[in-house]
Amino acid sequence: DSMGDVRIPAGMLYGAQTERARRNFPISGIRFGRRFIQALGAIKKAAAEVNREL
Repeated sequence: DSMGDVRIPAGMLYGAQTERARRNFPISGIRFGRRFIQALGAIKKAAAEVNREL
């Protein structure tokens, strides 16, 4: 991207901006649980469906 080359580990579902943030702000190393991620996905899906109807 415009900020330079960034290596992203194979198989990751994020891009250069997220990798930079991950490196620059190592908060705790604690990962979110699968149930939390699924709930967040459900919320985002519902929001997208509502916005599509507008």
